[in-house]
Amino acid sequence: MSYYFYIITCMNWNTVLKVATGIVIVPISIIAHKLWPWWTQTPMPIRIISSIIVLPIVGIAAIVTPWWEGL
Repeated sequence: MSYYFYIITCMNWNTVLKVATGIVIVPISIIAHKLWPWWTQTPMPIRIISSIIVLPIVGIAAIVTPWWEGL
């Protein structure tokens, strides 16, 4: 137990934050990059219906990815 405590206390918290946020951000960024070209070329009715899902994912990726890369 003390070995793990030593690792946790000696970690670089900047790296820990990058890894923890990367677990969430990387999949969102991949999904956004795959969805955006498809979404811009679909017919308008499908675009309107799917915008509830697509736009928040793309928005989260656009806002958070530069912040994560800047850490």
